[in-house]
Amino acid sequence: MASISQAQIWVGGSLGIKVDDDKKKTTISLSISPELGISLNSKWDIAVGITEVHTNYNPDIGNSYSANYLSINPFTRYTIAEVGLVSFFVDGGFIIGTGDYDGFENKTDWAIGLRPGIKLIVSSHLALTARLGYFGYRYEGGPDRSTFGMGVDNSNISFGGYYTF
Repeated sequence: MASISQAQIWVGGSLGIKVDDDKKKTTISLSISPELGISLNSKWDIAVGITEVHTNYNPDIGNSYSANYLSINPFTRYTIAEVGLVSFFVDGGFIIGTGDYDGFENKTDWAIGLRPGIKLIVSSHLALTARLGYFGYRYEGGPDRSTFGMGVDNSNISFGGYYTF
């Protein structure tokens, strides 16, 4: 186990935009997800992320409404393997979030699960990451709105960067 003097602090996160456009509706979502973590040793990190998502439904059609969602995500990261400048990891954590939806009842949800990822070391202080998929349980505000499973599709991909001090 590393001592505090050996621990390295890192900051980073990701930005996102998602646009869904079909004949009946248009949805635009913007997200920002900063993260702060500590590398305890070459295998283990602990971190916390905060995500804010703003979504506008039907912004080009007169009947629009918006939603804001805020979540906090404490997690641990275990590095499975390293090959040169590339490492493979899995994040395990807990998410709790709440949403403010125009014209709808606000909701609080939570999730617990694992996300595999890959990290590319760009320099001694900078790294790029990608996470793909999710395996776990999500409670979405009611008994008929919870899920358990594994998802690997384009809605579960995130790209980010980190700066290590």
